[in-house]
Amino acid sequence: MSKRKKKNNNLIVILIIIIVLIVIFAFLVNAIKKETTKKEEISQDEIITNYTPDVEYEETMNVVKEQFEEIGQIVPENYNFLTRMYEGNVTDTVLYSKIYNFIRKIVPETYKELKDADESLIISYFNTNKETIYSDLGINTEEDYLNLVKKIKEIGDKEYLSSSFDVSKFETKNKYSKVPLIIQYEGVSISIDVCVINNENDNLPIVCLGASQVE
Repeated sequence: MSKRKKKNNNLIVILIIIIVLIVIFAFLVNAIKKETTKKEEISQDEIITNYTPDVEYEETMNVVKEQFEEIGQIVPENYNFLTRMYEGNVTDTVLYSKIYNFIRKIVPETYKELKDADESLIISYFNTNKETIYSDLGINTEEDYLNLVKKIKEIGDKEYLSSSFDVSKFETKNKYSKVPLIIQYEGVSISIDVCVINNENDNLPIVCLGASQVE
């Protein structure tokens, strides 16, 4: 075999190798793109279904929950779910302070004030204190307030034990992200909707508790 022919054969082999490598590389790039697209297309429902808590982080946070209460915050169980799903700009501190204020202040104060009140007296109280109630809870209808007071009467003066988000019912609306909060007391539990605004707006409450009329 002449040197020229041998050289040509070597070039052909090299070209074949290069073509094969290019094909393999293109295949790998395409596979990576498909996998990336698949991950990006995972729906909120799939995230909720496959949600598992960060055990190590939760164990660490359990140790400091009492310290959170000392600074006026209550951190519900599976709190990190909301951190993963919520895409707005309200900080955890604001939300946990609102939950603390509801559990430690609003519930006992409302029970003390309205435990013996009938529906007409509750409505009268609501209309007299409408601005404060809207500021504290985001509630602006008599129906929502009546429903909340009914739940507070169920609680009575029982001791608060724990709270957790119902992660299966998280939803993002136009202006708010919404998730039920299950609050456990001695012998009884209640569920209230917690709505956190997606984009802060001076004309709307940042966090609503027990309000059903949110967008």
